[in-house]
Amino acid sequence: CRKQVKVSANEQQIFKEVLGESPADIYVGQGCSVCSYTGYYERIGIFEILPVSESMRNLIATDNRQAAVKQLAKNEGMISMLQEGMLKARAGVTTPDEIMKNIYSFQQ
Repeated sequence: CRKQVKVSANEQQIFKEVLGESPADIYVGQGCSVCSYTGYYERIGIFEILPVSESMRNLIATDNRQAAVKQLAKNEGMISMLQEGMLKARAGVTTPDEIMKNIYSFQQ
């Protein structure tokens, strides 16, 4: 029961900050009898996995500051929970509103 809508200016800004680009359109639930008129059906998982490379292992053993670990993880291609959520929003699996409500505040 999803419908295609234009991305708002606020959502464009979030997509650009998190993914580097913004889609023109996204999908949102409009509600039907299957989803009890909520626009959502079932749950999805959004995960953040930190692969521990040899470099990461050495960093953690010698300098375990959160900022240093985050930077190395990013350099090694780790996808953050916020990025994973926004990728799912771009794919139409969820909405930017749900991601921002459930993950963005957690990331601060």
